[in-house]
Amino acid sequence: MLNNLISVKNLKKSFGGLKAVDVDELLFKKGQLTSIIGPNGAGKTTFFDLISGFQNSDSGEVYLNEKDISNSQLIKLQEWVWLELFN
Repeated sequence: MLNNLISVKNLKKSFGGLKAVDVDELLFKKGQLTSIIGPNGAGKTTFFDLISGFQNSDSGEVYLNEKDISNSQLIKLQEWVWLELFN
């Protein structure tokens, strides 16, 4: 994970019987442009809500610069991101 800014493993979120997010592994590398594309209702916004701490996932792990930020409070995430990106 050395060069990964954000890494996501086994991230899952369902609403009732509908799987909104089901990601086995996704890596966002430092200095690399990454896009998330899909049709309306595909779970893109939910995915970003999960990795930003705006919503809690059903399961899975999210790392920022190798630090586990899974299910962290949004205000704490803002502090970490600020420190990681701008220090």
